[in-house]
Order: sequence, then C-alpha cells, then structure tokens
Amino acid sequence: MTRKILSIFLTLIFLISYGTTGVSAAPIVPKCSKIGATKSVKGFKYTCVKTGRTKVWGKPKKIVKKLTKSQISIAPVNPLPRTVVVNSTPSSNSGSQDIAPVITFDNLDATWTSKISRNDLVTEFNKLSAPTDVVDIRSGPTVVSSDLIEEQRLLRIATRMFSGYFLPVNYKAVFFSQNDGAWAENVQATLGGSFPTSISTEISRWPDGCNFAFATTGFGSIPMYYQCMDTRGRSIFDKQTAIHEYFHLVQQEYSINKMPCWMKEGSAIYFGAFLGIYDSDTTGESTKNFIKGLSFQYNPGGTYQNPPNTRLIDKIQTNAGVLEILTALESPTAECLSLGAYSVGATATDALIAAKGFTKYMEFVSTFDTSTDWKTDFATTYGLSPEAFYIKLAPYLRQRLS
Repeated sequence: MTRKILSIFLTLIFLISYGTTGVSAAPIVPKCSKIGATKSVKGFKYTCVKTGRTKVWGKPKKIVKKLTKSQISIAPVNPLPRTVVVNSTPSSNSGSQDIAPVITFDNLDATWTSKISRNDLVTEFNKLSAPTDVVDIRSGPTVVSSDLIEEQRLLRIATRMFSGYFLPVNYKAVFFSQNDGAWAENVQATLGGSFPTSISTEISRWPDGCNFAFATTGFGSIPMYYQCMDTRGRSIFDKQTAIHEYFHLVQQEYSINKMPCWMKEGSAIYFGAFLGIYDSDTTGESTKNFIKGLSFQYNPGGTYQNPPNTRLIDKIQTNAGVLEILTALESPTAECLSLGAYSVGATATDALIAAKGFTKYMEFVSTFDTSTDWKTDFATTYGLSPEAFYIKLAPYLRQRLS
C-alpha cells in the first residue's frame, strides 16, 4: 500500500534487532563485578556496564533463536510440472498431472495458471542468495514472540525474492498488538510514518481482530511499515502480510504513486499469498480461497468492509463488466480496495507471471520510476495493450473468483 493506504490483513514479523522498549524480564541482583560480562536469566540476556562508580547489569535483551539458512526456503507445488507440451491445454493432457501446458494470455487456465506462476517464483527464488539482514525492528510490549519468529521467516523470503530490485541500506518494521496502541503512537512520533488516523483509533475499529498494516516512509526517508498482530490467534491467511508490506516498500522504490490500483494493491496481495500462504498449503487451495474471499470488498462508492456478497462476481460475468472494473482500477489514487483491487489485481498479476514470468513482471515494475505512460510501457513489455490483456484475462477471472 502507499504511504496513506492501509492493507487490511494480518500476518506477523520476526525480530532481528529486538528493542528493549516494553520488554518484561525477571529481576536480578543489580550489581555485577566485571564490565562486559553477560548473564542469561529466563530467556533474557544482561550485560555488565558501569554507571558512575558502580558496576550494574544493564537493560535486559530478549534472547531469540535465529533461523539458519537451511530454514529459509519456499516449497515447490506438488507435483512440480516436469514436462512442457507446446501449445497444449490441460484438457489435452488426458488427466496427467505431470504434464504442464505452456501458459499464454490465450489459454489462461484455472488448473495450471496459478501452479505455473508459483513455480516460476520458486525457480527464481532458488537462484538467489539471502541478502544481509538490515531491518530495524521495534516490537510492542505485548506482541507474541512466536508470531515474531514466524514473521521473520516470511520477511526473509521477501527480502531474498526481491533482492535483485530492492536492497535498502536500512528499513524499519514496527509491530504492536491490540493492546499496544499508545506505545505504537510513541514510536511513530519518534520514527515517523504517516497514517490517515491515529493507530489507537484504527485498533478500535477492529474489536474482533487487530488486522491492519501500512507501508510508509519514516524520518530521513527510511522505508518502513507498521503492523498490528492480534494476540488472540492467527490463521494461515496471516502469512501474507509481511511479504505484502515488503513488496510495497519495493514499489516505493519505483514510484508507487504512479502505479494503477490493480497493480499497486493486487500485486502485493499476489506476492503475499503466493509466497506466504501457498508455502504453507502447496495445494494452492488456501491461496485461492483467500483471494476469492477478497472479492467481497467490491463496493464502488462505499466501504470495502462488506459481508459476503456477489457484486464483483456478478460484474465479471461479462467482458464489458471486466473492462469496467479494470479501467476504474487504472487510477493510482482511487479507493483501491472498494473497487476490487485485491482480488482482481492479484489474479491479473498471477496471469502475467504465469505467461511471461517473474523477471518480466519486475522489469515492468521498474519502468514506473521514469515512465510517462505506463500503458505504453505495458504494451512494450507484454506485446499487447492493457485493454487487450483485460479481455484475455476475463475468463480466468471468472474461473478463479466465481
């Protein structure tokens, strides 16, 4: 999301630099004997420091087990397509699940498109090395530590996946629970970052689950994001937020405010779901259900917070309806969520990557920094106009979201 647009989903984040603010540790005898000596007590580390003429134990720091490199990976779909049949379609494969068709914009298919886009991500990911961790993490006093650990795993997937396009010297992530509103606002006053309302006010809007996050820019032009993580439980859908927000930081590097809504928000949902959720359920069903569920947000002119409805599904049953939706989503400044940016944009990104690959997609993203006409750049990158792509996408939208 942009600096002032929030994404309405949960996930978690793990700790590389763990601030001592809000840490609660068991008390120890204050005096120590040797400067620099350390002591571990009930999961907290103390270091002997000098205060005046007295040697005392310094502030406690939470001991967090770091993940090894072997733990930072993403799983391929099962089965991984092994054979390419030129110009085939799934129906011509006689039911074989080991033969993958070549996906083009002319044969986007509900069975294979998402598998192939996912496997392209896995292929590109496995070519890369993990970059150096540079995140500065601030964690609220009541954030659940196991949630932070899982989120670190997800964040490392994101930093590795996009390392060829975004390698910040530093970025910040602030995590808080539904009980940490005042703490988060104090951090915001110190680090910066904009949001349409106060964090405490936003927390109060979500009594059944604190599930919002926003990417922004802090003081000193430092990329950063804030995220609420509810202490009352998490779900598989929460595994998309860290990657979602990190991709917004990538987009900020390439003029996010020039990107159409379907790309700005839809791509973040796609990468969050296909790298985070898909990794925990390689059948792809959880990813599909998550994106399909976001179609309920479609409510032009109204709030995106809607109970289950069929407004978007009804609209996309005709090509004219698909064109209307995607044309409205070309605006960079529209209310993206209530126009269906999440579900429609994620499906569009899925199709683009299945047909042309992750590298080609990121090539298109990188054009926005210097672009004066994104539609021309799209046509140059993909060989057809956005409008022509929308029509070719229409059947796949109906298959995935209906």
